[in-house]
Amino acid sequence: MNFYIKKLKLWFKTHRQPITYEFEPDKVNVITGNSSTGKSSILRIIDYCLFSPESSIVEDVINQNVQWYGLIFHLDGHDYAVARTAPFSGTITKEIYWKEDCDDFSDAYPVPDSNISRIELEQWMDEKFHVSGIEVEDKKKTYKIHFRHMMMLSYLTEDIIATLNTYFDTNFFGEREYFRYLPNILQVGLGMDAFSVKDLEHTKETLINKIKREETKKKKDIENEKKYLQKLSAIVEEAKSLGVITSVPEVGKEVETVFDGIGRLRNEVNRIKRERTRLGEIDSRYVELHDIRKQIRDLNSLRREYSRSCKYAQTVKESITPMEFLINNLDVHILSDETVMLYKSLEKAFRDIENINFKVDELPSDFQKRYVTLQQQESNILKRIECLENSYKIMLNPEVLMAAFELDARLKVLERKPATYVGDIKVACTKDDLKELSCQIENLKNQNDLAIKELNLNIQTYYDIQDGMSDSYRNCDVSFDLDNATLRVRKKEEYAYIRNVGSKSNYMFLHLCFFLGLHEFISSRKNKRVPNFLFIDQPSIPYFGHRESNVLSNNKDMYVSSKDDESKLKAAFKLIDNFMSQNINKDKDEHFQIIMVEHADPEYWKDLPYFVTRYVFTEDKDYGLIPKYIAQ
Repeated sequence: MNFYIKKLKLWFKTHRQPITYEFEPDKVNVITGNSSTGKSSILRIIDYCLFSPESSIVEDVINQNVQWYGLIFHLDGHDYAVARTAPFSGTITKEIYWKEDCDDFSDAYPVPDSNISRIELEQWMDEKFHVSGIEVEDKKKTYKIHFRHMMMLSYLTEDIIATLNTYFDTNFFGEREYFRYLPNILQVGLGMDAFSVKDLEHTKETLINKIKREETKKKKDIENEKKYLQKLSAIVEEAKSLGVITSVPEVGKEVETVFDGIGRLRNEVNRIKRERTRLGEIDSRYVELHDIRKQIRDLNSLRREYSRSCKYAQTVKESITPMEFLINNLDVHILSDETVMLYKSLEKAFRDIENINFKVDELPSDFQKRYVTLQQQESNILKRIECLENSYKIMLNPEVLMAAFELDARLKVLERKPATYVGDIKVACTKDDLKELSCQIENLKNQNDLAIKELNLNIQTYYDIQDGMSDSYRNCDVSFDLDNATLRVRKKEEYAYIRNVGSKSNYMFLHLCFFLGLHEFISSRKNKRVPNFLFIDQPSIPYFGHRESNVLSNNKDMYVSSKDDESKLKAAFKLIDNFMSQNINKDKDEHFQIIMVEHADPEYWKDLPYFVTRYVFTEDKDYGLIPKYIAQ
């Protein structure tokens, strides 16, 4: 993300002429000077202008004399101007000035915009930083990510630059929650998709539990069905032993057919109750059976007569066949006169027989249909008679009758529990989804692991080229512990990490290596959530911390007395300059800006090409952030 500070402007309460501090992109913009000149307040003013809900600007001298704080910043090709009134006794006002595509202020006091609020501008910045809508969770409490969380990755403040195992100044932002979900903020800043992993793992756990529940349901359904069929089988067997039903399909093969059998059982029991008032039906059924059987006998007799007639006609026809042959072949035989007369007599008889019509009457066309119908009626009546007789037998036996009624009652209360299992196909599909989800999680974890490895490689690169750590910590491996948000150091031949690397100077170099490696990683990934901007507050703290002075005119306080400390301080500045040379792309519209406040003299970086001394807060140069002619 292309972000850099262009101008910082202060309007005073007692003097009409404001002061403007200007900064350049692609440079290490240094403000140096004596202590107690307001150098560290520059970051607090920048942060306040960037829509901080609170102010940490020093009340004495600075807030007492400033009326408005203004900031011009560049963000992805556009310049923006924002100004806020100075807090009064720690209380901020709602007055805010905002203008887009603006790179300067007038000298007059800004006119606040009543149509816009700090919250609206903060949300606007969230969208520009591509964090709008991102939420993190800590102990079941959800927090929204804001652009100010991302700014924390660009602030290397004086309170942490030489501190043991503290790499992010959460106290600077005045919110305790920052520290709680700092690892989540870092994951967002590093472009890691940890939230998707977390969501997918939650979904995975849901699918696993779903499959377990369905498998449990399947076992329960099988157990319920087994118990149901056992009870059903017992009822069926008892019904068969009582003679209430004669045949029932085997239990377990087709439950539907078993139900049919049990339905017949219930019908039989109900019929038993009805038959008590219809005892005469069996007689009428026998009469009906006798009539049907008579009709069947008549049809059978008709069929027999028809058959005999057909056979007789055929016999006659067959008997005259030889005579017909002789007559037709009489001329080929030598016969006597008597024989000829006999043949003549037989011929006349043959002719007489031949003239007789042996036509046999056909059976009625619906004969077979009537016959089958009568047979079916006979079968039905026989079954009904058998059923009635069985019913009467039961009615004549009170014990059997009571047992049948008891079976009927058991059938009515017997319930088949509905199946809750979704089925093997759906469970198989869910398992496929789980497998696919596991692959996605594994791929995302590999990508996140790769990001950490790349980050550590960048940090290690700066650690290897730095020349300021103590000799005993040279040639060590460094790695960032994301969960604890700290940099760990381990000697190559050892497995355990070093808990304490000793001096503040060593920790200052660790902080520099981490932040430089962090921003090189972020820049290489074209990360749009973290600005290409770094504020470094006094790398010289380890060497000037014991020499606090309020005498602005004593410029000797800006020099390091020890030659060893001097070489280390120069090594720190050289490391920063080396970072700038690696991360500024002049061929593309990509920038990186460092603003550094220092206590040291500009002589220490005069030969470094990316360093530029913007202001020197000493009495003979630029005074302080609030000059003496304003702050009497």
